[in-house]
Amino acid sequence: MNIPVLIALLTGLFAADVVIPPAAQMRPAELAKDLKTPLVLHVGFPVLYKSVHIQGTGYAGPGSKPEGLEELKKAVAGQPLDRVIVIYCGCCPWDKCPNVKPAFAALKAMGYKNVKALVIPENLKTDWIDHGYPTDRRVSAGKKCCSVLSSCRQTTSGFSLSSQTRKLTSRLFMLLMLKVAIFI
Repeated sequence: MNIPVLIALLTGLFAADVVIPPAAQMRPAELAKDLKTPLVLHVGFPVLYKSVHIQGTGYAGPGSKPEGLEELKKAVAGQPLDRVIVIYCGCCPWDKCPNVKPAFAALKAMGYKNVKALVIPENLKTDWIDHGYPTDRRVSAGKKCCSVLSSCRQTTSGFSLSSQTRKLTSRLFMLLMLKVAIFI
């Protein structure tokens, strides 16, 4: 293991103390306008990436794990240090995400100067998919991964749900989506 990776791993261990400054935070609507310029990387759990992810993004391993940070290093290898790199997870609410802060800290420790973190307040479904922003869905062994996403949106589209109910439904759906993707 080389020195930059070791520094990144050690920095990731203290990720709870990492503060991502407002200037390094990006909102979904801003990213949706331009998915081609930045290098956009998913730093969350593989089951989420395999089921559905932001269109054209690469997978860089879970930022909360040493092997994920090692994958992140490989994903950015050869990129200029001033390249715009946007990282996101989407597994859970922004303030509870275990993956973004360690990945952000690791990239900064590796010398990348223009790292942005996509702020996903609730989860990928609520803050990206439900807004109609572009996604890629994986097909594995002839099965449609998480086809439940579209049927869930069709089923609930005619109902008026309270904010609390929507949040609970969204979180339960994400858990269900993760469980379904595990078996695909």
